Amino acid sequence: MIEGDLGETGEPKALIDEDDPRLQKGVDENGEAIISRWWSVWFFEGTREQQDARLKELRLDPRFQTPCSEDEFPVVFEGEATCEDVYLRLSQSEQNEKLISASTS
Repeated sequence: MIEGDLGETGEPKALIDEDDPRLQKGVDENGEAIISRWWSVWFFEGTREQQDARLKELRLDPRFQTPCSEDEFPVVFEGEATCEDVYLRLSQSEQNEKLISASTS
């Protein structure tokens, strides 16, 4: 899932400063990465190498080098992904974290 950000006024805003070091980093252990000042991405599938390769492609895509327009929905799904898929993945991840936390307590 690729996500942009809209400020409280509904206008696009930068997620991070232009010199933020996360712009140079790859995908983290949670499958999250920063594409540009305007867009971030969450990977739910693929190996770390596949995710990093896709991140490099996304960083070269001009579409993700500027903020989304005010009339554009600031979320992009790839492949067969849907909003429901993302919700289910996040819910499952949250439940898994709670189970791990409970078992180590």
